[in-house]
Amino acid sequence: MNRNEARILRESIRKAAYQSKFLWWKLKREIWDFGYQTYYPSESDYQRPVDQVLSRLSDQHFQELQAAYCARFTEEKNPSREQIIAFYSALMIEEIVRRAGIASLRTINW
Repeated sequence: MNRNEARILRESIRKAAYQSKFLWWKLKREIWDFGYQTYYPSESDYQRPVDQVLSRLSDQHFQELQAAYCARFTEEKNPSREQIIAFYSALMIEEIVRRAGIASLRTINW
């Protein structure tokens, strides 16, 4: 995720990540218990909240995100809304996992 995409999605990532304290705690605990993994089972629990947050983006933010997508994939002229949401939901989940990993190292009382 580049800086422009991160700027556009910053608030959406925060909303999706902290929507449920239990999901956040569960993901942090998995990262703490199992260390680095390519996939954590709790990751999939974030798919629905991320998709909901992305589908609720304002038109202005979505147009900025579409422009960022088109800049990244120059061969695709008119991507569908579903393509953009699918692509950025995966990036958002990666960012949530990254943040949970950092937070798990700061957690003292489990």
